This record gives sequence, structure tokens and C-alpha cells, in this order.
Amino acid sequence: MTQYTVVWAKEVEEPFINYWIKGNSLTRVILTEIANRVDTNLSEDADLKGQLRPDLG
Repeated sequence: MTQYTVVWAKEVEEPFINYWIKGNSLTRVILTEIANRVDTNLSEDADLKGQLRPDLG
């Protein structure tokens, strides 16, 4: 089985983290759920959904 790593684009990751830090508990729950859904989605057929990045390996 091939292991994959999700690398978030900085233009997505930084605002996401800032919203999570500044958010109230409901905002944090929602953002955590979004991140979990992305992880779950990418855990199936990752080779078809992502892109090979040898520069990150």
C-alpha cells in the first residue's frame, strides 16, 4: 500500500488556521469537521485525487 501525505497550500492553510484560532468553539468544531472530511475523502483513491510532488518527498 502506498502512503500519501496531504500538504495544504499556504493560501488555504494560513487563513484556515487563523479562523480556527480566532473562532469560538462552534467555529472550531465546524472547521475541524471540514478538515476531517477532506482527510476522509482523500483516504480513498488518493492516487486519483492528488498530484505527485517529488519535490516534497
